[in-house]
Amino acid sequence: MITQQTVRQELETLKRYIDSGGVRIPSLWSSMRMGVSIVAWMIFCSVIMSFFITQKTSETLMSVLFGGWIGFIIMLVVAKMRMLYLSLPENFVKESLLAKTFSSKVKLYYITYLILIFLFSIAGGIVYCFGSILLTVIMTFLFSLDIGRYKVAGVVEVINSYIKSRQ
Repeated sequence: MITQQTVRQELETLKRYIDSGGVRIPSLWSSMRMGVSIVAWMIFCSVIMSFFITQKTSETLMSVLFGGWIGFIIMLVVAKMRMLYLSLPENFVKESLLAKTFSSKVKLYYITYLILIFLFSIAGGIVYCFGSILLTVIMTFLFSLDIGRYKVAGVVEVINSYIKSRQ
């Protein structure tokens, strides 16, 4: 279990790693890979839904555009989070209980989201449309609450202060 003291200790450890120059600059592809997979999955599920439910080209096009748009918005958010995560020093990520917890939580939310979107796409039509919007909003809210418990703002502030000090 992670306590507030664990978070403080890991922030101090992170500060030491950052002061020693351990911050990485992640590649664009490594930062966007998970988000691109979400876009591809959203488009794939839209196509699957269209082939099972309807054969109309206009409905298929709207479904693909809708799924792609939601996926694109999610991709931008996910890419920003991954850039911060991947910029952490590699040794810190391997040793940190906080980083391991975040990583496992993100994987859980990611897999749950993909499975539920697929199930909505099989249900088809209006269920997919409103279900994917509602699911995205609810999962974003739950993720923010879940991760917010650990005072992630402190980690982000440490990284941002390092970036500002180097400019």
